[in-house]
Amino acid sequence: MKAKSVKILIIILLCAVALAAGIAVALLCISGNGDFTDSLPLDTVLTMEQAQSDLDFMYKTVRDNHICYIDGSGLDKVFDNAYQKAKERLSACDTVTVRDLWEIGAEMYCSLEDGHTIITYNGGEVYYNPEADGGNLISVNGVTTEELLERFSKVFPCEPRVSFYRRYMLGVAVCRESWLGLLGVELSNGLTMTFETDEGEKTLEFFPYSEESETEQEMGESFYGYTIDEENSAGIFRLDKCTVTEGYKQALSDFFREVREKDIQRVAVDLRNNGGGNSDVIIEFMKYIDVDSYYLFGGVDVRLGGMLIANKAEPIINQKSEYVFSLDSDKREGDEYAYNGKLYALTSNYTFSSAMDFAVVISDNGLGKIVGEIPGNMPTCYGDKLSFQAPYSKLICGVSYKKFYRIDRSKDNSPLIPDIEVPAEEVEQAFINDRYAYFSF
Repeated sequence: MKAKSVKILIIILLCAVALAAGIAVALLCISGNGDFTDSLPLDTVLTMEQAQSDLDFMYKTVRDNHICYIDGSGLDKVFDNAYQKAKERLSACDTVTVRDLWEIGAEMYCSLEDGHTIITYNGGEVYYNPEADGGNLISVNGVTTEELLERFSKVFPCEPRVSFYRRYMLGVAVCRESWLGLLGVELSNGLTMTFETDEGEKTLEFFPYSEESETEQEMGESFYGYTIDEENSAGIFRLDKCTVTEGYKQALSDFFREVREKDIQRVAVDLRNNGGGNSDVIIEFMKYIDVDSYYLFGGVDVRLGGMLIANKAEPIINQKSEYVFSLDSDKREGDEYAYNGKLYALTSNYTFSSAMDFAVVISDNGLGKIVGEIPGNMPTCYGDKLSFQAPYSKLICGVSYKKFYRIDRSKDNSPLIPDIEVPAEEVEQAFINDRYAYFSF
């Protein structure tokens, strides 16, 4: 009987996105609050004293920083119990490798069911194959995807109501040497993956990525861009990473100028390959939309030491970009040219963190429609990671210190459900062709 395959239609392609960004955000979790050295090789044997010290460090980074220890949720007791079990498991080991410690620490962190709090690895090879154009993954070096998913579910954190996110992130993990090692995939004879495609099963060999690779330019493609379809009066702005740069600002300027000049009536921001980052990308985008104010969140709780700072929802006063909407020969006020047509966000199960927030801003403020799949984390959730490095193993600990609340608080316990549910791989063409009558507001 054929093993059930894991849907991985777009995730293998995300390997290229991760390389272009420099990191796979959800897997590496490095938040820019420190410079980290490479983690020790997975087969490095630690002394019991070193392993216990690192496990204590992992525990204390959560106890001293995670907001669950002061928000009354009860998760602090859950994590304390997980820590005791981790210590017992570690003490029972005859020898402890970095891989063993990673597995024990990761399972402890997963007890919080917080998609942003994670134990992970810094360094190692990233694998790719330019011919990997999607398909359902059947096996990796002979290990079935269901076996891999079972192992992955124990070490990769996920919020229960959006647990499908693990299936997508497994597709990123199998392209990384470190995570393959954690999942027990032997790499001494290389890396092959078998896919189920329309033409039948296909097995491909994957290779370590290097800067000298001939595909570097292709894989280093910018994380933003746009397309305009005048015939269908549709414009799509693609954003694969939430990072504000001068290039991103200029691309927004160019996009909305062309939208205005060509009288485009439907605009979408494509967040399907976006794993998050900085929510300031939303504020920059909204400067071009004809709205006076809007909400980013329904409130944010922040842990500062032993204090919890509860920030109530406050509207963002939209600073519309006047210079962008002015004509070169006749400078005018921005309001006259702010975009007031139909607005959409395109999502997939991979859309995560600040990218998910972007879609929620459009939905919960009543600015537009969501088209695609349910994003990979909850709008009301823990987030904003602090990152630390364990002293001996050099494993990375990412810990949430904030809790974000959905703009529409009546939906605190619900994921962002698209107005029109469309498989991620079909969303763009469906939008451009206005294939679904529901696209009309």
